[in-house]
This record gives sequence, structure tokens and C-alpha cells, in this order.
Amino acid sequence: MSPSWLMLLHANTYLWEYPLDLLPLVLLAIVPARRILRDAGALADEAPHPFRGETPRARHRPGRPAGRPMRWASFSPVNGPTGFPRLWAQTRRVSRYGAGTALIVVDVQNDFTDPDGSLYVPGGEAIVPVVNAEIDTATAAGARVVYTQDWHPPSTPHFAKDGGRWPVHCVAGTAGAQLYPRLRVVGPIVRKGISGEDGYSGFFQRDPVSGETVATCLDADLRAAGVARLVVVGLAQDVCVKDTALDGRRLGYDVTVVRAATRPVERCPGDGARAFAELTAAGATLE
Repeated sequence: MSPSWLMLLHANTYLWEYPLDLLPLVLLAIVPARRILRDAGALADEAPHPFRGETPRARHRPGRPAGRPMRWASFSPVNGPTGFPRLWAQTRRVSRYGAGTALIVVDVQNDFTDPDGSLYVPGGEAIVPVVNAEIDTATAAGARVVYTQDWHPPSTPHFAKDGGRWPVHCVAGTAGAQLYPRLRVVGPIVRKGISGEDGYSGFFQRDPVSGETVATCLDADLRAAGVARLVVVGLAQDVCVKDTALDGRRLGYDVTVVRAATRPVERCPGDGARAFAELTAAGATLE
């Protein structure tokens, strides 16, 4: 047998019989390697785990601004672990839907969504991809998708020109009343404000003069389909989305409003924040 094979056999026998003798050498090799990996940012041993709830601690590393937290050093219930908001949003979307859930897409219409619309909601067009993602996830999970649509007559006490609050918008049959062309439509549409009512909620219409309310078909249709939980998105967050979600809570549904899939019109500054506070107080979930 050659000397090289004898040396290999001897070394193998030694390792088998005396493994602890080499432990200090192994540790001497591991510790510097670990320090190098840590300093390079690949080993986040000093960063708190995002799901344990510890207070995040920033740590300076070469090439990283002092005080900046590490990739896993913070966690948000809305955006998830730092650096993974898209994956977290997808996970949250999937968990929202099931056979007993309905996605209510509120008034994503040209007059609200298009910058040239008569009652444009700032940023309204930006929510359409988010709403479409919710629609895709809901349909894949077997959930029901329902759309609401303002459908006003040319003259109504709802409009400022007739003594109401709002500029003329979403007049039946006009381009402004149509659903936004980039919105994915896969379910039934509930029209509101047809006879001049204030069609703020998808569940009820209110006569702006007498105050009398009339139910739409939405609640009856949802109950017939066995729906117990609503996810509400659309426009505007501080008007029709808020009123639809609040009426959903009053009718006994579990209600979730997706923050990223709605925008406020804010006729008065702070209306959006007040709407979210009112929804929270009513027991709705904001995600």
C-alpha cells in the first residue's frame, strides 16, 4: 500500500476514535467564518425575529448606514417582514377568502376613477390593479364577487345643482357612470341612486328629502348565497365604501376593508382618517 493511502487510513482511524480532539480546530474555523458572514449581512443573529415581538435593534455594519435596521429587524401587520410587502400582501389576500365570503367592489366607475371624471377621487386609478388582484384571489377561492354602481338620473336632490352636496356624476347611461375599463368584472352589479336617492351604501338607498330608506337587493342575494363575511374595496373610502361596510356590520356580517384597495375623496381634510376610525369602532377589520 502506498504511503498516501496509509496516511489517509491513519487519519480516518484517528477521526473515528478521537473526534473530540479536533473540536477546538473546528471551532476555530467556524467562529471567524461566522463573524465574516455576520459582518457581510448574511447572518442576522443579532436581529430580532419578526414574529417574536422583540423590540428591533439596529446594528451598524460595513457599507450600511448606522442605525438602519437589518432586513428582518421589523415586522408590520400590514406589510409583513421588512422587505417582503408583496409576498405578505399575497398571503393576506389568500387568507381573506372562502366559500362564505363575498368581495364587494364599490363604485369603481369612470367619474370616480379617471382623472378626467366629474368627481375624481385622487389616486383612484391606482387602486385598480390592487382591486383586480383581490378579484382574482376571491374567484380562485370560490368567493362571490359583487359590484356596486351609482346610476343617477340627470336631476336629483343628490346633486349640488338641485340643492344637494355633490357635483353631477355617474348619470345613468353616460360614460362617467360606466365601470372603469381596466376593472375586471366577473360578477353581478347592484345599481343604486336610480330614482334620485343618495346611493351611498350598497345595501340601502336614502331619499335625500324625506330621509326614507329603501333596501337594495344586495343583502338578500348575499344571504341566499350563504355569505357571512364581506371584504369591501373601491371608491370612495370615506363615503360609499364606509357606508357599505358600516351597513354590512349593522346587518351582522363580518367586514374587512382593504386599505390598499380604496382611496378617500376627502371633501373635508381628515375625512379618510375619520372614516377608518368609524369603521374600527363599528367592529370592521382594516387590513
